[in-house]
Amino acid sequence: YYCNEKLEPLSVPEYNCTVPEGTTFLEYGKGPSAFAAVKRKYYDMTEGIDAFLKISEDTDMYLKLEEVGRLVFVPKPLYYYRNNPGSISLNKNVVRSHVWRAIVIAAACKRRGLDREDLIINYFVEKDRKWRERQDEARETLQFRLGHFLLWPAIKLRELLKR
Repeated sequence: YYCNEKLEPLSVPEYNCTVPEGTTFLEYGKGPSAFAAVKRKYYDMTEGIDAFLKISEDTDMYLKLEEVGRLVFVPKPLYYYRNNPGSISLNKNVVRSHVWRAIVIAAACKRRGLDREDLIINYFVEKDRKWRERQDEARETLQFRLGHFLLWPAIKLRELLKR
């Protein structure tokens, strides 16, 4: 469960899901996350953890494991997760997280002999689409409209002072 700071469940993250039959985690972009159990024999068939990676090492490992076996998803929340203000992949580090994920995608494409450019571009296009959807949803809220109404005089004053 994705939780608030008191570990009260808010939602089940949409990115934790089964990868559809006939596609891969690499192509689909969603699948395993944060908590995984792995048989040692499959881990030993991979290159192991990449010590170079600062972020996305879990995604890198899932992609490597997918190359040697089948990923199985348990469609039931098994743990509580909350956003930590000091997170290395969220908040102020979210752009850095996307860059490291692109590095991981490129490495997986190279191992699999796939076109890196298309997959990486598709990843960033999808992130941009989701960001724009969230911005549009935020603009519809009462808090946004009220904030805009209250800040409008200050915005106009700043524009006048710049002239």
